[in-house]
Amino acid sequence: MRMHNAFMLNGLHLIMELTQPKISSLRPYQQVSGAFAVKIRKALSTYARGYRLDLILTDTSGASIPFTLWGGQDDNARAQLQALLDSIEEDAVVHVTGQVSEFNGEISIAANSIDSIRVLKEGEFPPNLFIKPARRDIAQMRAELAAAIKSVSNPHLSAVLSYIFTPEFTEKFITHPAAVQHHHNRIGGLAEHTLEMVRICEELCRIYKSLDRDLLITGVLVHDIGKTKEIMVSRRIKADSKAQLVGHLAYTTLMLSQALDSCNTPEPLRSKLLHLSLSHHGRNDYGSPKEPMFPEAVALHYADELSAQVTEMLDFVEEHKQATLEDTMYSRTLRRNVYLC
Repeated sequence: MRMHNAFMLNGLHLIMELTQPKISSLRPYQQVSGAFAVKIRKALSTYARGYRLDLILTDTSGASIPFTLWGGQDDNARAQLQALLDSIEEDAVVHVTGQVSEFNGEISIAANSIDSIRVLKEGEFPPNLFIKPARRDIAQMRAELAAAIKSVSNPHLSAVLSYIFTPEFTEKFITHPAAVQHHHNRIGGLAEHTLEMVRICEELCRIYKSLDRDLLITGVLVHDIGKTKEIMVSRRIKADSKAQLVGHLAYTTLMLSQALDSCNTPEPLRSKLLHLSLSHHGRNDYGSPKEPMFPEAVALHYADELSAQVTEMLDFVEEHKQATLEDTMYSRTLRRNVYLC
């Protein structure tokens, strides 16, 4: 993707032309030259002919690709590589030139010259270069979220929602991404995903009249609030290194438990809401400590899956349908061929 960017640096109006390659479109033996964000920096290491510098690079989608700069074996080569590595800060943006190679089915970028990589300074790239913008209008989603919260008539559930969705938290929630790489990985993605689920569950309640609509909608609204702790936005969308030790499902349950305590939520609503949080991934091997044990939990899980999977596939088709002459392309995320026509 070639981008023309105009912005200010020290009072000067600069116009830059940046090439931002899509990792998903890179193929073996292809020459690549463009800007990437640095996801992981590895310590300098050795190989048979000298020293090597290894990075994991990422693009706007959150996909990753290894980059290796092969260096010489003398002390000067080592010092040059170490100096380069020291200059690459957390979430640095780099411009690399190299060749795509493939080993055991995995692609990477390799280069032999230290001039093949350059750390870009502030002002040499737009600050949001690696962050997808919101797909929906933020103000409209804010209004839809407020309407969904207001629609819950059960006073105990309404109190829990009011406790969680303070004005400060609402502003964080409404602009937050829902993922680093997968579905709704963009500004406003968390609200977009949640509001899709609200609409899906409203329809399920019209079909299955016995569902507790207030319980289900409350569960939808709070099911991913822990992602506001697990995911952060810097120069790119990424997982918080310490929050990964806990995870968004556990954070959601902890945040919800605090709200339930503060609101003196009675049983069985308390246990049902906690179960909705703990079971929304659907299966133990998908990360849920509990599997859905009542109808609203089943509905919540499949609404979550439907929003995520349909969005994932729609985004894949949109991104790749112009990139190939074939009717299908394999998606590593979905682990299947996707029909593009």
